[in-house]
Amino acid sequence: MDAETALRIGLVEELSPPDQIHRRAEGLISKILKNSSPAIRQTKRVIADCARDPNLFLVNDPAFPLADSTQAKDFREAARAFLEKRERK
Repeated sequence: MDAETALRIGLVEELSPPDQIHRRAEGLISKILKNSSPAIRQTKRVIADCARDPNLFLVNDPAFPLADSTQAKDFREAARAFLEKRERK
C-alpha cells in the first residue's frame, strides 16, 4: 500500500516529506511530553496491549487504565491550566 492510499483510508493522519520527518516527529514528541507522566505511561501500556492483541480480545476496556491517571497531582494541575487557559506549571 502506498502512503497516499494509507492517508485516504484513514490508516495514517498525515504525510510528511522525507526531509521533514524528523522535524515533524520532534514536534509530535514535544506535544506528547506536555502530558502528565502517568497518562503517557498508561497510554503506552494500552498501545502495547493493543499491539499484542490486534483483535482486542484481551483488552477489556482500553480507557480504564487512563481513568487512574485522573487522580494524579499533575492531572489536576493540567486540568486547572486548561480551564485557566494557561500552560501547565
